[in-house]
Amino acid sequence: MANKGNSRHMKALNTPLYFGVERKGNVYVTKQSPGRFKLSMSIPLLLALDRIETGARNHSELREVIKGGSVKVNYKTVTDPRYPVGLNDIIELAGSGKVYRAGISKVAKFIMDELEGAPKSRMQKVVGKFKAKGNKPMIRLYDGTVISYGDNVNVNDTVEVDERNKVLKVTKISVDSKCFVYAGVHVGTTGTIKALVPGTSNREASAKIDDGNGNSFSTLLKNIMVIG
Repeated sequence: MANKGNSRHMKALNTPLYFGVERKGNVYVTKQSPGRFKLSMSIPLLLALDRIETGARNHSELREVIKGGSVKVNYKTVTDPRYPVGLNDIIELAGSGKVYRAGISKVAKFIMDELEGAPKSRMQKVVGKFKAKGNKPMIRLYDGTVISYGDNVNVNDTVEVDERNKVLKVTKISVDSKCFVYAGVHVGTTGTIKALVPGTSNREASAKIDDGNGNSFSTLLKNIMVIG
């Protein structure tokens, strides 16, 4: 019987577009560990660091850099080369002083944007809300983080959290809010919400967005993150 467990690699031909790898290069590429993000919207830490200058000459040396404790993701040291990295994750390289934020390009591929110093907080979209034991309100973020927070936040809002995952600010989704499209046809576009269209029994909730260049379009709420 074939092995049905979690594979540590995948064929390059089968990688999601987000990986941005050369599909006719190596036969196999490292696969991220399960959890945090969807497979199609994350990339292994090993491949993320392969996009920047770390001093490592190949993947073997890059693995040693990671396992040596020289890399932080969202302020915490990560030693797993397969650790999944996705939108708005903060990546720090010890010793070099370089800091990056994970993003997505207009062709739906993973990118690393270099920052000037490590930010004290990061933004994540609220994708779920529920009550835990004792009627304690909880929220689930886009990156898989689950934290306790009050009732004044809803799904599709954005929260700004610090290194301890304490909520510093809540940005409500509303008309005239700035947003970033991270999935769908208009991926990578920043714009202003001009209208919110409620969902129905056979249609998902959506938003009408102006990109600031005279163009407007509609996209599903699940494709956007409010940024201001």
